Amino acid sequence: MQPAQQIISKALSSADGETVSVHLSSGQTIEGTVTTDGDGTATVTETGGTVWTVPAAYVTAVGVA
Repeated sequence: MQPAQQIISKALSSADGETVSVHLSSGQTIEGTVTTDGDGTATVTETGGTVWTVPAAYVTAVGVA
C-alpha cells in the first residue's frame, strides 16, 4: 500500500461511525456515515439511505461533513 493510501485508510478508520464528507478521485464528494472493516474499503451511508462501498485507493480526502 502506498503511503498516501495508508494515511487515507487511517483517516477512514478514525472516522468509523462518524458523519464525514469523502472526496473521491473522480471529483465526487459523498457525505454520510462511514464504516470500515479493515480491508481497505469504506462503506458510506448517505442521509437519504444510499450506500456506497468505496476502495481507499479512490479516496483523496476525508473531511468533516
